[in-house]
Amino acid sequence: MKLASLLTASVLAGITAVEGCVRVHTQMNYNILMGDIMQVEIWDNNNFYCQTGGKKTFTNNEARWFFTCSSNGETWEVELWNDGKGGRVRRQNDGWNSNLSLKHTKSVEDCIAYGGKNDSCKLKGELIESCSTAADDCGGWTCKMCDFRGICGR
Repeated sequence: MKLASLLTASVLAGITAVEGCVRVHTQMNYNILMGDIMQVEIWDNNNFYCQTGGKKTFTNNEARWFFTCSSNGETWEVELWNDGKGGRVRRQNDGWNSNLSLKHTKSVEDCIAYGGKNDSCKLKGELIESCSTAADDCGGWTCKMCDFRGICGR
């Protein structure tokens, strides 16, 4: 009986571990010359699941972005808005889903075209990085910023 209880607890812990602290990390790059790009990473606790992204032309913060990515037999769907500061995440395999809660965000101007005699910035874009969680309390797991690196934690 004790062995059955331990096995059941282990199986349940494995099932629920995937929703420990789901984090969605986004990077929005507004670039009038190359197109606007959103990159997305999905994490749970210390596990990196997948990275995906997309490109649109002449978008703004009201645009809705839809992504699907798969890794290790799991398929995730993410819907984002407000430059990645708001959204929902869903795991297709079992239908688990959650609204995202913004934890951190920052933005910086980015020069996308230089020119002139002193090679000064002639056209600026904007980079916006955000980290959101699917749980209000993630225990020891944090939503940290990654200073606009291509992939946050690998």
